[in-house]
Amino acid sequence: MRCLVSLEAARVNAGYKQKEVASKLNVHVSTIQRWEKDSSGIAGLSVNKMAALYGISPDDIFLGKKNDLIVLIRSKAIGEI
Repeated sequence: MRCLVSLEAARVNAGYKQKEVASKLNVHVSTIQRWEKDSSGIAGLSVNKMAALYGISPDDIFLGKKNDLIVLIRSKAIGEI
């Protein structure tokens, strides 16, 4: 089973702060904050840049609302019990 990660988790695991990522992607820190809450509207190029920065595959990033990922994880955990 593939393990998806949120943008926030990917960033934290890679050891970056939001401000650092914003600087590297040439966007405002509020853009990073917005994307970490709801990544469903991010352009593919931005996803690819963040994945490369974080050292993961773009396919490993969950694209959607952060709360939807939590619900997905919980539902899978309950199904495995």
